[in-house]
Amino acid sequence: MAQIDGHYGARFGRFTSTRTARIEQLVALREKTKKAIVASSYAGTLGVPALFHRSCADELLHLDEGSGAKAVIASNHERVTEFTFPEGKIDIDTAADYDRLCVSED
Repeated sequence: MAQIDGHYGARFGRFTSTRTARIEQLVALREKTKKAIVASSYAGTLGVPALFHRSCADELLHLDEGSGAKAVIASNHERVTEFTFPEGKIDIDTAADYDRLCVSED
């Protein structure tokens, strides 16, 4: 979990296409909407990368070991604004996942 100007970012490094500009867009959307959570919207779901206002810190810090930030996103939809991020469906957890991504980008 990274802290950015009093906000917490979850899993920015997970996706190869996430860049500084994308993070700045998340922050700008948070400032515009004043919602506590800016969650990426992709493949019919909301998830990470996401930006959480510091008011969410206790929830994030007390997640069960098996739970991720998605549990906080899902818990109170009225606190969430959606950031369209179709690239978010790309999930790289293994070397094989990475190899498939490299082949698809060629």
